[in-house]
Amino acid sequence: MEPLVSVRDIAEAAFNALLNDGYTGKTFSVAGPDLRTGESNSKILSKHFGKEIVYAGDDLTSWSQQAKKMMPGWMVDDFRIMFQHFQTNGFIATPDHLAETERILGRKPRTYEAFASELAKI
Repeated sequence: MEPLVSVRDIAEAAFNALLNDGYTGKTFSVAGPDLRTGESNSKILSKHFGKEIVYAGDDLTSWSQQAKKMMPGWMVDDFRIMFQHFQTNGFIATPDHLAETERILGRKPRTYEAFASELAKI
């Protein structure tokens, strides 16, 4: 499960950090408000795009073989280690991460449902 973040929220957070005082030289977390799985994401995308989107599963060996056709091997290996960690340990935002996200955005972050709805309209 992961607290997926809208790419628009990431861009807006970066924009706000660059233009507002208090962020120089600091790092901050940007987190999504709800926990998602690959399967639940595919259901939401299917709903908004009007066609079935199937989650391929968590087979990192198959993913790595496909990804190496598009990315350098070192990058695929790095992502694989990261994805394995997420699969084993989860990737859950803390209440502090969510509060920090709200602070930098000046609003609550978008849900994955809202992100998918916006994306389908592009």
